[in-house]
Amino acid sequence: MIHCDLIISHEYIKDEDLAGKTVVVIDTLRATSVLTTALANGASQVQCVSEPEEALALKVKRPDRLLGGERNSLAIAGFDFSNSPLEYTKEAVKGRTRIMTTSNGTKTLLKATAAQDVLIGCLLNARAVMERAISLDRDIVFINAGTAGRFSLDDYITAGAMLGTTNTQVELSDIARGALLLYQAHPDIHSALTNCRHYRRLQDLGLTADLDYCLTKDRFDLVPIFQDGLVTRPNQL
Repeated sequence: MIHCDLIISHEYIKDEDLAGKTVVVIDTLRATSVLTTALANGASQVQCVSEPEEALALKVKRPDRLLGGERNSLAIAGFDFSNSPLEYTKEAVKGRTRIMTTSNGTKTLLKATAAQDVLIGCLLNARAVMERAISLDRDIVFINAGTAGRFSLDDYITAGAMLGTTNTQVELSDIARGALLLYQAHPDIHSALTNCRHYRRLQDLGLTADLDYCLTKDRFDLVPIFQDGLVTRPNQL
């Protein structure tokens, strides 16, 4: 039987907990929502880096590449895009390679390389990513990016929503079961997150359209993968 576990932020990742397993990285607000949207809208691939300075240096070498990301939810000076998924339209990204750095999401991806497979998950592809993870027939670890190394309810309830899409019998750790029970008790995710720190931060910045978009379930069937520093479509590498 497939066992499902959950790590509450990138600060708690240990290679030994990921080896030989399928990892689903979740940063619903907003990095994994952006990655899924960009690939769905035709971006060639996304190169993930840790820091803005690294992204800017790569841009000098490859001026054809687009820079996107955020720090503390704000756009980065000199970047082509912020971390709003609504900016990544087909017209803007189709056929282009993007370089991305965010406060939490890209750091989580770069720490998850010990896994057998790393899938990009969010509410936008919740059902598809769960189906894909189960099809790989290995134990699954959900990694919540969290916020500044701390637990973030938006990522946690997203993992629960993913678990809630499947009828396949899986063995859940207590923390994974807690995510499922939370989602089952609060399927209206907007309402569940209204008073949460990260949700309020984006709301205070006037990014309510991002919230509405990122908290939409099952918009895409695409499940991007992360390998060798790149986010791509399956079988693209």
